[in-house]
Amino acid sequence: MQISIHALLGGAHHARGLTVVIDVFRAFSTACYAINAGAARIIPVAELEQAYALKREHPDWLLMGERDGIKQPGFDFGNSPTEVEAVDLSGRTVVHTTSAGTQGLVAAMSAPEVSEVLTGSFVNLGATVEYIRSREPEAVTFVAMGTAGRERSGEDDLCAMYMKNELQGVPNRFEVIKGYLATIESARKFFDSKADYAPERDFELCTALDRFDFALTARRDEDGLLTLRAAKPAPA
Repeated sequence: MQISIHALLGGAHHARGLTVVIDVFRAFSTACYAINAGAARIIPVAELEQAYALKREHPDWLLMGERDGIKQPGFDFGNSPTEVEAVDLSGRTVVHTTSAGTQGLVAAMSAPEVSEVLTGSFVNLGATVEYIRSREPEAVTFVAMGTAGRERSGEDDLCAMYMKNELQGVPNRFEVIKGYLATIESARKFFDSKADYAPERDFELCTALDRFDFALTARRDEDGLLTLRAAKPAPA
């Protein structure tokens, strides 16, 4: 298994093999909480206007996401796990658009050498690693999306390295990592009382290692829309 780590939106465009697009703060952590809350389908889109267009076509669908961290007008939820963790989303379809994570998913899906796309975060890291092992890919690419897909961020870089280590049998120390993550620039919003779009609980929820036992796969559905759904590796 050849493992490489790429970064930012450019890295997503040049990924190959089984590709894991990582957005810890907060897109793919939030997506996991939405699935756990019962969402039947999450549709990640890159463009804000596409999200609104899908809502016009399907008024019963929900909108979730952000631009510059802020929930957009008409959206049901921001890009916050705190907002969705206790909501009943049973059977609902959620359209998700963010500044980094969903952009990377769309880019990776169009990369010519990509065979399969997953999301990456700490909250389902173990399940994602097991899913990768079950697929026995020749090549794995981790794409750390960073801040807005333009600037590298510690949480995504460390998540990528953590998964690489797990696949290669190298020990990790998550409590040390979590302590460090609380100090980095991209986590500052969680501890800023003025940043009401990013509650402090979001930090705890995004760093809840292995809270969920499913990977999130990205595939085109019959209607052509990119869709995230939970997947588990087949028992050994």
